[in-house]
Amino acid sequence: MELNSAVYKRQAEFLAGRYAAQQALKHINVPDKQVGRSIERAPVWPPGTIGSISHSDSIAICISSIRQKHIALGVDIEPIMSLGVANDVHRLVMSNNERKYFNTLAMNESEAVTFVYSAKESLFKAIFQFIPQYLDFSASEIVHVDERNAHFNIVIPYLLGKNTPTDGVFHGSYTKYNNHYITLIKIKAKGEKTT
Repeated sequence: MELNSAVYKRQAEFLAGRYAAQQALKHINVPDKQVGRSIERAPVWPPGTIGSISHSDSIAICISSIRQKHIALGVDIEPIMSLGVANDVHRLVMSNNERKYFNTLAMNESEAVTFVYSAKESLFKAIFQFIPQYLDFSASEIVHVDERNAHFNIVIPYLLGKNTPTDGVFHGSYTKYNNHYITLIKIKAKGEKTT
């Protein structure tokens, strides 16, 4: 009975994410298109579009754009972890530098670990099309958070200075909503202004 309940819950989350994707596509004037699914279970967007979907057990979100404006998007939503969970996973999620840096910010430990987890998930989603492999949490590092303007910078050290769309430095934004962190990474197409 418990397994059936988990399967139905996962199916409901998937459907809510797909509904959010349809609404996001309508918002950019691409109505009546479906988002497919790849072998890796990643969304396959209609031609000329790009997007990212995320959901928690109670909220589904999506961002989409036309490819002329963005070459990559990554969004993630995470419920703020309990202190016990944050204590259990912080060494997997955060580097020593990140732990020291986040101690200087206003976020408490649960918020900091959740934020870092979510930001790295958003980054992974955004860059998967360029680097189609699993990157563990140690592959990237948050180097700056602007709490006043809700922006952050995250780097992938081995890409720094390489000829990639962002030279290894990614800019993101975030918000806290309903006891969740939502993080977003947008990589603009060449010629588009950064917002």
